[in-house]
Amino acid sequence: ALDRDTGDVVWETSLTAGSSFGGVNGSSAFVDGMLIVSSNVGDPATNAPLNTVTVSALDASTGEVLWATEYDGMVFAPVSTVPGLAFVATTTGVLLALDTGTGDELWRAEAPNAVGGGPSIQDGNVLWGYGYALFEGPGEGGVISFTTDTSP
Repeated sequence: ALDRDTGDVVWETSLTAGSSFGGVNGSSAFVDGMLIVSSNVGDPATNAPLNTVTVSALDASTGEVLWATEYDGMVFAPVSTVPGLAFVATTTGVLLALDTGTGDELWRAEAPNAVGGGPSIQDGNVLWGYGYALFEGPGEGGVISFTTDTSP
């Protein structure tokens, strides 16, 4: 984290070993006084990704890791948030909703293909695209819609 006025380093935190496609590749999100960050785990000895990602919450003031969870796949998408919730998608096609206070998985959905984008969130609706292809050309894609609307 940098001081916005001076550019001086305020704090820094290491999350996972980096490599080709390892480390923080998607953007993080600020919510509830925390930064929610995904970091792909790499093998520095071989410069190969390990197809594992760690999602962490950092105290925005200090960089202290408050919680961390690990999932299969990698994340190239931005983390999206609303108060209390973080949304993360993996290259294995898993869509995750995490509790920002604990890191607990609240729900997951399986997309038909890899995901490389964060969802759009508006008025209790979550729209999430899938069909991400890295170095493979276009793949089958689409959009999945989730809603919290319980009205008849």
